Amino acid sequence: MIPEGNRPLALLTDDSEHNLDVLRRGLRRSASFALYVVLAADAARAEVLRRLRAWSGAGGVPALHFFAAGAAGVEEIERFLAVSARGRPFAGAVIPDGVALMDTNGGAAVASLNMARDVLGKLIRGPLVLVVAAGRAAELSRMAPDLFDVRAATLEVASMFVEPAALVALEHEEAQDLSSPSRAELQAEAARLRALADGEIPAGALADAWIQLGYSFLEQAELGEARAAAEEGRRLAERAGYTSGIGDALALEARVLEMTGPAEAWEGALRRALAMHRETGELAKISIRLSWLARAAARLGRPEEAEQLLRESIHLCEQLGDIRGRAVALGQLADVLQARGELDEALRIHQEEELPVYERLGNVWARAVALGKVADILKARGELDEALRIRRQEELPVYERLGDVWARAVTLGKVADILEARGELDEALHIRQQEELPVYERLGDVRHRAIALGKVADIIQARGKLDEALRIRQQEELPVYERLGDVRSRAIALGKMADVLQARGELDEALRIHQEEVLPVYERLGDVWSRAVTLGKVADVLQARGELDEALRIRQEEELPVYERLGDVRECAIALGKVADVLQARGELDEALRIRQQDELPVYERLGNVRERAIALGKVADILQARGELDEALRVRQQDELPVYERLGDVRSRLVCQANMALIHLERAAPGGREVAAELLRIAHRDAAHLQIPEEEMIRRIQREAGLTP
Repeated sequence: MIPEGNRPLALLTDDSEHNLDVLRRGLRRSASFALYVVLAADAARAEVLRRLRAWSGAGGVPALHFFAAGAAGVEEIERFLAVSARGRPFAGAVIPDGVALMDTNGGAAVASLNMARDVLGKLIRGPLVLVVAAGRAAELSRMAPDLFDVRAATLEVASMFVEPAALVALEHEEAQDLSSPSRAELQAEAARLRALADGEIPAGALADAWIQLGYSFLEQAELGEARAAAEEGRRLAERAGYTSGIGDALALEARVLEMTGPAEAWEGALRRALAMHRETGELAKISIRLSWLARAAARLGRPEEAEQLLRESIHLCEQLGDIRGRAVALGQLADVLQARGELDEALRIHQEEELPVYERLGNVWARAVALGKVADILKARGELDEALRIRRQEELPVYERLGDVWARAVTLGKVADILEARGELDEALHIRQQEELPVYERLGDVRHRAIALGKVADIIQARGKLDEALRIRQQEELPVYERLGDVRSRAIALGKMADVLQARGELDEALRIHQEEVLPVYERLGDVWSRAVTLGKVADVLQARGELDEALRIRQEEELPVYERLGDVRECAIALGKVADVLQARGELDEALRIRQQDELPVYERLGNVRERAIALGKVADILQARGELDEALRVRQQDELPVYERLGDVRSRLVCQANMALIHLERAAPGGREVAAELLRIAHRDAAHLQIPEEEMIRRIQREAGLTP
């Protein structure tokens, strides 16, 4: 009986067996750096990697470091080449996926290897084995001519024709494969793995295969299948005493639990995964787990802990010389700071510390993602034109050049978000329906299709078509999340559905959904921020029902303290503005004005959020108008509010402001004021009709009641 570790994954031709003997002898003789190119694909490639793993460190072959496969391996190679300290070179190394080198980021890693030809001997003191499909060898040679000039040998390995065997990945990092197999293909692969008899493939390798399959299921949003694959991978890894594999399986399980809960299980799985990798001393994986745990801490309302974990991750990356990993962790730190309202510092990190790294590495994809984060911050600050320019001129062209249709579709959705914020609903809807949705449908990405449909419903709701918006939520969006078991996305969609019901005047049902279906989910997930936002929605409904005291209590005692504890100054300011709304509705105008001017406005000014500052100034004008201070109210609208919307290109907010200015002119009854009001209403009505939004009818009603010609 063949021992488990030596059981072949494919039957090879006689010539291939001879070539592998030549390779093994060459590996034994490599006293200095030597490149071996092995041409193998599919089952033959899996068998070559199994042999190399078995030879590593035995029979005179030096210990071989195996880089990961796929995009994760490309990133690992880029990190390896960026290391400045040469004191601990590898005795030997294997690059198992030469095809990924060529197909990822335009072959940037191949170019880096080629340029590093003269220093590779300082990084690898023995053999480097590069495995690539035979049909791509000539292309690789053209991309790395200098590297190929110094190769010791090129050997071809092919398998005999037999029934297809399961292809087991011998190395795995947390990364999605560049290909996107269908759900049926993934389920077929799971069936093949289950059919393997005990001992037919080494348990550790089989554990890796299940974990890799689990990530593929996760990519397809098949959460139940991903969880099952993670559990099977963990079982096999535990059986083999494969500590690192146990950590990988727990990390995958945590990714699923992040979306399904409960929160304690999610965080617990991450902490156990981190402990496993600390035990094995895998610094790179420890750094990744720290970043994931930081995301959990931030979600669970512990931003200070999140920052501490990220700083530890950044320190580890510095120890490893992993400049790309450090940049990624810094970007995540910027996300935490952005959530706390520290937009200037978040923007500085992205622009001054993260982006330059990707530019230096030539990693155009990562640079595009970081630019998207910059655009997110600019949008949050109300700088819509610049955010739109970045999306269209700097981010989208990268994905188009790389052929990344999925990332392009996601970015088009972000473009639509900005257009919607500017009131350009027709163009936003066109992008959603004609450019974004068809991509997800073609790729079979049901989860992102459902999210995009929800965004379509947002636009339709903004136009006042409440019945159609509700139909999309109930019949096309929610069922997807329910089938996938994605409780978080389902809760978000239910909250949006409640918003539609509130707009239709169905306040009791809207309140029931928020209290009985949405809040319990966030409580189970431990998502304190989303729970606070939902409590704010409950207060909105109560205020609409006239229950002002209870709405005020929730704002002051249940919502605001959460944002204060999280250090989220922006959400604090927004919630204080809602408190002022309630006080204004109760007639407490002086206190409402004080909150606006002393507590809310200074925050937006400090954050540089010009749009929200303008909205708050409009609320100040409302209070001044209610107090009878019409001249000052008009001045605020004309000089402080309206110019901001005009500069931002926010047509919808501009026309609402113009209608409010018209109302002040009519109330003042000053000479010529009626004519000014008529012109303001005419312009506002024209723009509202063009946008096809409910404000059109509101403006027509004002015109009729004032006796002005539409």
